[in-house]
Amino acid sequence: SFICHLSSKKSLNLAENASKTQPVSWEFTPHHLLMDNTAYDTYGTFIKTNPPLREKRDSITIDDLNYTSIIGTDHAPHTLEDKSKGVWNSSPGIPNLETVVPLILTEVNKGNVDLKIIPKIFSENAAKIYGLENKGKIAIGMDADFTVIDLKREGKFNIDEFKTKAEYSPFDGWNYIGMPVMTIVNGKTVMNKI
Repeated sequence: SFICHLSSKKSLNLAENASKTQPVSWEFTPHHLLMDNTAYDTYGTFIKTNPPLREKRDSITIDDLNYTSIIGTDHAPHTLEDKSKGVWNSSPGIPNLETVVPLILTEVNKGNVDLKIIPKIFSENAAKIYGLENKGKIAIGMDADFTVIDLKREGKFNIDEFKTKAEYSPFDGWNYIGMPVMTIVNGKTVMNKI
């Protein structure tokens, strides 16, 4: 069993207990790790997501990441209009594709996450769970898929620079320290900001 977007301490405890006797895995999103439901006061319906952000006392946090964790993102290609239809009619979802790595690297730089778990939570653990034998590790015979990071690159998220039709992000304006600067897929460079 795989639990997508695990968001509460209670769910995490249930999943951890179940995993002792059966194959159960889960993934966390950056917004569930870094925000709680008080974010609605600042971001309104732009923070609407499924499952919803939890109350602080019930929410998972960055401290719940470990060597077995998996980080995922939310598929949320909604327009500003889709997200501005009020609490009941706005589309749920928070795009994270361009923010997920810098957000977690920022937590590394703050001392909240061990750098050694980064390859595991972003690649190795998911490849193992899904049986992707040529993915998830740097080794002879594996697909040449790499992300090169600059742990010291600093900046501020700017939605105007994102490559998405979802022209919103609760992380717009957040500072980050650490950024992917090159992506190589099957041995070919597909992104280079070095």
